[in-house]
Amino acid sequence: RTNDYLRLEGISFFPENSIEIFNQWGSKVYGTSNYGTNGNVFRGFANSGIIVDKTSPLPFGTYYYILNYVDRNGIRQEKTGYLQLTH
Repeated sequence: RTNDYLRLEGISFFPENSIEIFNQWGSKVYGTSNYGTNGNVFRGFANSGIIVDKTSPLPFGTYYYILNYVDRNGIRQEKTGYLQLTH
């Protein structure tokens, strides 16, 4: 289904990557390396932070991400943005 997870178009071309997702207060709620490989995607559940309930989805709202990757020229790049969680 569409929007079941955070889709990062073209990420498979840049396997050396990492992503961190933060809530509105700047607390990290998710982080991983090699995003997009072997089902390694953000589905709206936390895997990081002081209080982590991995069984319940994160509250709806706006979250911010930092994506780091190595481009085709071997140069480290950083992209930032936001996503909206709704249930």
